[in-house]
Parts: sequence; structure tokens; C-alpha cells
Amino acid sequence: MFKVYKFKKDGNGAALQFKISTDKKGLPCVFAEAAKQIEGTGVQDGRGKWDEKIIMKLGITDLGELLLVLNGIKNSKDIIHKKDEKSTTTLTINKNTAEGYTGYYVKMSGKSDTVIRPQVALPVTDGEAECLRILAMEVVKDIIRCEYNVKKDEKDQPEEIVETQETGEKI
Repeated sequence: MFKVYKFKKDGNGAALQFKISTDKKGLPCVFAEAAKQIEGTGVQDGRGKWDEKIIMKLGITDLGELLLVLNGIKNSKDIIHKKDEKSTTTLTINKNTAEGYTGYYVKMSGKSDTVIRPQVALPVTDGEAECLRILAMEVVKDIIRCEYNVKKDEKDQPEEIVETQETGEKI
């Protein structure tokens, strides 16, 4: 799991975490979770309202969209999951392009027919973004390996034919 916690003295911070897991088909995926900081907690003792978290499952295409920004190909991307007309979850990542600033800004929001979660937003440093980029790349590689049943240690080379000395049989 990769965590980005940005708790503040005034209790107006947020937390973001990316959990590597598997989906219903057994393929690797990442669950992005975001929560606001519990009011009354400060920087040192800050805690997230995880009982009110926003969750989004990121599959291979979603991770690819995230990587477009993290690899500098795009400046921003909205990843939107719409279950039906009343249920939507959005993850937005923006590269900070203002002069003199670095890093990224990540926002998550979610609503269903019965619940609207408050938007959670927080800055992500270049170092944190690099860790997220590596996590996304590795999960994408794992998904591709699983989908094509290729083991991590296998090489794309033809098998070597060896003749045994005793029988002359080729194995």
C-alpha cells in the first residue's frame, strides 16, 4: 500500500492511499481510497475519516490514464467511473504547471443515489508521484503477465535442445 497523508493543524487535511489487490477475475488492480481528516486532530495525531472514504478500483486502462500524467504526457486527467445515472466516482490528477511550483494535485469525489461524499483533495510531491508512478507501472505489468499467462521469470527465448550423452535422446 502506498499512502499520502497531508494532515493539517486546523484539521482540514486529507489522506490518500493506493492498495494493490485483485479484482473478481483474480487480476491485479489498485484501489484508490481518499478520506478527509477528522476534525480536532492535528498534524501529529491526524487521522482520516476512513468510515466516509471514497473508493475507486483502478484497472489497467485507469492506471494507463494515471501514467499519462505521471509520465509528463498530459497535464491532467479525469478518471470517471459511472455505475449508473445516480452513482459516479471521479479521480482527477493535475500536474502543477504554475511557475515556481512542482508536484501534482489529486482530487476524488463520489456520489450514489443515497450518499454524496465530500470531495477530498490534496497536493502530491514529485517524490510521492514517482512512487505512485512505479506502483502503477508494476501493477500494469502484472496485469499483462496475468492476462497472457506469462510468468515474471520466463524469457521470450526458444527452448534449448540438449542431447543426452547416454542415449543421444534430444530433450
